[in-house]
Amino acid sequence: MLCSTLIPDAFDEKPVYFWRCNQRPLQVKSLLGYVQDSIASRTAGFEWMSSSIRKQLVAATRGVNVQVGGFDGFWTNEYFSESSVKISSVDCPDVQLYLAFTCPRTVEIPENASYLETFMINYLSEPSGDLHAVLNNPVDRLELLWTSGLSPSTVNAFYSHEYNIALFPLAYLQGAFFPRDVPGYLKFSSIGETLAHEMLHWLDPKGHAIDAKGNKYQSWRESETTRYDAFSTCLSTHYVDTFKNVTLKGTFYPNYDPWFALPENLCDVLGLDFAMAAYRRWVDDHGRDVMLPGIDFEADQIFLINAAQMSCTVLDDWWLAYLLETDEHTPASQRINGQMSNLAEFGKIFNCPADSPLNPKSKCT
Repeated sequence: MLCSTLIPDAFDEKPVYFWRCNQRPLQVKSLLGYVQDSIASRTAGFEWMSSSIRKQLVAATRGVNVQVGGFDGFWTNEYFSESSVKISSVDCPDVQLYLAFTCPRTVEIPENASYLETFMINYLSEPSGDLHAVLNNPVDRLELLWTSGLSPSTVNAFYSHEYNIALFPLAYLQGAFFPRDVPGYLKFSSIGETLAHEMLHWLDPKGHAIDAKGNKYQSWRESETTRYDAFSTCLSTHYVDTFKNVTLKGTFYPNYDPWFALPENLCDVLGLDFAMAAYRRWVDDHGRDVMLPGIDFEADQIFLINAAQMSCTVLDDWWLAYLLETDEHTPASQRINGQMSNLAEFGKIFNCPADSPLNPKSKCT
C-alpha cells in the first residue's frame, strides 16, 4: 500500500510485463459480451422499465468503453522518465522518497523547508499545471481517468458517467476476484457481476440523465420517472429493513441513509441478476461446468456464495458507524443480505422457506 501510494508509476511498471503476456483482457471482453446480452434480454420483463428506457439502457451498456489493465501510455519509456525526478535536498527521508516520484522537474525545495512548506510547494505546482492543461487543451479521456488517482495497482473497479467508460485495473483482475483456470460460475459471480454493476451505473439517479456517449440529456417521460422512483423507493425500504436489528455497542441504532446508498444498491441488486443470467447463457454455449471437489453445492449455489464472498468484510462498531457516514456502499452484511434477498431465484436455489429473511414475500425485482 505504501509503495503504490508513494511511487505508483514505479510500482505499476513491474506487473505490466506479466499483463502483456496473459489472456485476461480477452477473457474479460468475453464475459462482457454475455453480460451485455443478459441485460438486453432480462430487462424486457421489468414492469417498472418502459421499452424506451430499456432501449436507452441497452444502447448505453453496449456502447460502454471497458478499459482493462491500465492506460497504454503509462508504459512508454518517455512517460516513466517524465514521472520520475531527482531527489530534492530535504532532511526527511520519507519526504525525499515522496518528492522523488510526485514532484515535477521544475520544483525546487529549499534545504531548510518544513514539512508543511514542502507539501504546499508540491501541492500548488503540479495540480494547478495539470488543471490548466485540461482547461486549455483537448482532453484524452482515457489518460485523464487513468491518471486521476487511479493506477493499475488499484484493487477496485470504476465507472465514469461523463464518458460512459468502465475501468478495471490490473490488480483487480487477480486473486479471488479473477482466479485463473476456474469454472465459469466463479468468474461470472465475481468479475461478471462487477462488469454488470459498473455498466448499470448508467441507470442510477445520476447516470440516467446521460446518453450512451456520456452527453447530458433528459428524455424520460414523467410516467417513466414515476415508475423509476417507485422502484427506488422499494429498494430503499428494503435496505432499511436489513438494519432493523442492528445496534452499535448494543445501545443505539445506526443512522442509515438509503438514498445516499441508492446508486450502489441499485447496481448491486440488478448486477447480480444480470450476472447470473449471463452465466446461464454461457452454460448454454459451453455446457455444464465441472464442480469443485469436496464441496456439496450446486453451481448456482456456489455462484451466489462466491458473489457474497466478494463483499464479505468483518466490521467492528466503529468502522460500521464510519462507513455509514462516508461510504455510498451499504456495509458488508447488509449489502450482501439486501442483494441476495432481492434475487427472485434465491429462495428456490437454497430452498429457503417463504417469507424468511433471505426470501421475503416482497421483492423489488
